[in-house]
Amino acid sequence: MLQEAPCSGPRCVHEATVEELKRKLDLQQKQTRKLEKQLEAVIALKAKLETMKPEERHCALLIDEMQLTAGLDFDPTVKKPIGLATAPLVKQGPEGELVYATHGLVVMLTGLSSRWKQVVAYHFTGDSIDGTFLKDVVFRVIEECEAAGCHVDAVISDMGSSNKALWKCCGIRATRVAEPVVSCRHPCAANTNRQLYFLADAPHVLKNIRGHLVRGQSIFLSKETVAKYKLPTREVSVEHIKLLAEEDAKRDLKLAPHLKAGYLDLNHFEKMSVSSAVAVLNHSVGAAMRVLVKMGLLPLEALTTAWFVEQVFRWFTLMTSRYIGTAMSLFKETSHEDAVAFLQEFMEMFSGVSIRNEKQKDCFKPVQTGVLISTTSALLLQHELLSVYNFKFVLLCRLTQDALENLFSCVRAKNPVPRALEFKLTLRLIMLSQFFRPSRKGSYQIDDSVDLLEFLEVKAASKESLEAGEEVRLDDSFLDDATPLDDVEMESLVYLSGYITRSVSKRYALCNTCKAYLKDEPIAESDQLLQLKSYRAQSQPNPLVRPSAHVVRLLTHADTVFRSFEHDALNVSLPALTKATLDSYQLPNDFPQCHQLGKHLTSSFLMLRLRITLRKLSCKAKAAKSKCASKSVGMRAAVSQVR
Repeated sequence: MLQEAPCSGPRCVHEATVEELKRKLDLQQKQTRKLEKQLEAVIALKAKLETMKPEERHCALLIDEMQLTAGLDFDPTVKKPIGLATAPLVKQGPEGELVYATHGLVVMLTGLSSRWKQVVAYHFTGDSIDGTFLKDVVFRVIEECEAAGCHVDAVISDMGSSNKALWKCCGIRATRVAEPVVSCRHPCAANTNRQLYFLADAPHVLKNIRGHLVRGQSIFLSKETVAKYKLPTREVSVEHIKLLAEEDAKRDLKLAPHLKAGYLDLNHFEKMSVSSAVAVLNHSVGAAMRVLVKMGLLPLEALTTAWFVEQVFRWFTLMTSRYIGTAMSLFKETSHEDAVAFLQEFMEMFSGVSIRNEKQKDCFKPVQTGVLISTTSALLLQHELLSVYNFKFVLLCRLTQDALENLFSCVRAKNPVPRALEFKLTLRLIMLSQFFRPSRKGSYQIDDSVDLLEFLEVKAASKESLEAGEEVRLDDSFLDDATPLDDVEMESLVYLSGYITRSVSKRYALCNTCKAYLKDEPIAESDQLLQLKSYRAQSQPNPLVRPSAHVVRLLTHADTVFRSFEHDALNVSLPALTKATLDSYQLPNDFPQCHQLGKHLTSSFLMLRLRITLRKLSCKAKAAKSKCASKSVGMRAAVSQVR
């Protein structure tokens, strides 16, 4: 509405308001022309879509930003300077003030049925983006892509301020007391009730959950949740995970080998790592905490933290499902119903939690909004794809920003924080490379010739020469001086023995006698970790391999031999260690000798132990001070101790 200026005569409009409206209109027209030029990629996309099946045209729209270095450059492709923002800020500055681009906004399409992706538009943005403008851009891109043959079902983004402004403009919201609103009327709905769904990127949500914990905040479950699952306390605390990391740090054979203490004390770069968040909020971490509680090394209250970690990990596994085993499908009615029921229960549980410090008041956090919006949209969308469009499977990993994050990693390959011109040229090159692929319908065969690598090939030494080239001499009393494994290490060794058993069975051609021996006399002690790490319900059979007692005894001896030579591990070959282990161990009389079962088990285990040692030495080398080879690496090293 036009602002009225006070005057004594007839009603008039303030001159400054008219000028502001004209400036906004001119800016919007310029930005529209730039977007139309960028959408030329949709014309080429149309040709590719014509070769796709109807279900392959279903896709999602990804939106994200990456940081740029502010500055102006001359763009030789358009013969004009580049480096100013092409999207309006939330609050406009004085007229004539230059707004430099500090971020690059990219819009990408990604397939929901088959794996394909395509960048369709980009914008240079300042420190903020007007939500109304972003909505217009998204809807305009969707209309153009639908006209080309796409079927855009969802918009996926993180929970940044600009994206939350987009949600607000589209009416997307979620609270603790009301049903979440996760969709709006599709811009191409015509006379139908077609909806456009919005999702928060699940990996970003997981990082936010981890962020609340490592910042010292506790997650308090509702009383109903505590009573329903018979938990000892309401509080989920990171201190229990830190105690687990401290216990594991004392040993080489760890209960949670992927968990590192650094993942619980984050700097700026580690906060952006999804892998570290998965390592903390992981099923193996929950199982390890339960084992330590049974051993009395963790308090009983840690069971609440273990339960919460397992719940979050299962939610993340379903929301980022990449394999048929965890995909949504009506062919697996029982599994599908269980997954839907769990996601609904998780939303109910997570909407009722309180994330705060002891002195803070309870409030509904943005991460809770993200969980509700993402999960609700995923459930509605998978139901629509399976029931209406007859999808056989729905992999929910297609509803994440992984494709766009991978694109940003390619853009950052040469310069972690590029300028606007470098960003544009690199993005353009990547876009063209997505189109220039061999056609499978041409008049020629696909060139499957390989590059000449004969000069790089190294002839592998024969096994006989490796085994005969070195011999490890063992002192007769080395077993007497060996330190026995404690209870925690034995739990880990039994679990690893099952892993080695399965690996050997899959890798080598074994006879029925060898396979039967691996199953005889299954171990019945130190198996708590093996039971708790099962990724199925406790009422169902454990899919993890329970090793034979013979295998556990052999690998326990192999671990003892390895510890005796660990100080010289870099100089002793693996075949020599394997031979030394078998020479110093009396195999049972009924141990099969037909397919070298003992050798395969021992060498596989020693290879695993060697990798653990090499990883430990690598961590020590990384912790040591060293000269940085580049500015970006130096920047990362400089802030590694800043929290």
